[in-house]
Amino acid sequence: MGGLLRHRDARIYIAGQALSLIGDNSLWLAMGIYVKIITGSTSAAGLTFCAYICGLLLVPIGGLIADRVRRRPLLIVANLATGALVCALLLAHGRGQLWLIYLVLFGYGAAGGLIGSAQTALLAVMLPEDLLGDANSLLMVAEVGLRIATPVIGAGLLAWVGPKPVILLDAATFLGAALAALALRLREPRPERSGEPWYDEITAGLRYVGRTIA
Repeated sequence: MGGLLRHRDARIYIAGQALSLIGDNSLWLAMGIYVKIITGSTSAAGLTFCAYICGLLLVPIGGLIADRVRRRPLLIVANLATGALVCALLLAHGRGQLWLIYLVLFGYGAAGGLIGSAQTALLAVMLPEDLLGDANSLLMVAEVGLRIATPVIGAGLLAWVGPKPVILLDAATFLGAALAALALRLREPRPERSGEPWYDEITAGLRYVGRTIA
């Protein structure tokens, strides 16, 4: 772990990833509570989580994109675009804008899948093989720990000062993650395409799981 923390790009990368996780986990629960407040409907609140999860189902497409382009510029663009998307929630003030909340959370889930795929692929290129295990372990600990704390923080901020600070906090974390990716000194080669049809690439993970004996 000491060798990992001495690696400049690893420190920057992990800090950016932590920022992204803070924003991700603080927003989805807060938006569900906000929809419940403005509508009084538990079903409408539940649809916010449904929209987010439906976006996450596009993870295989995010992986396909991450396999075909350089991951560092992809992370910069995706984080900035997601931060801008989150800011659209500032326009949602009542029941008439529920569609906007659902649309943003769907895009939020899809962007999360794309960013996660790009981050995983970039890590393998950025670090030597002997540091990959430590890096993945540290990121997993951070992810699990933040998933426990940050939804409560988001809900607390919503109850205390309303939705706007939660939205702006989340957008700021994506800006921070984009700046962290921009600060990397990595010279990333352009990925080589496998030559397989896009459908085979998207379903490769499922086929691997299907033929692997537990």
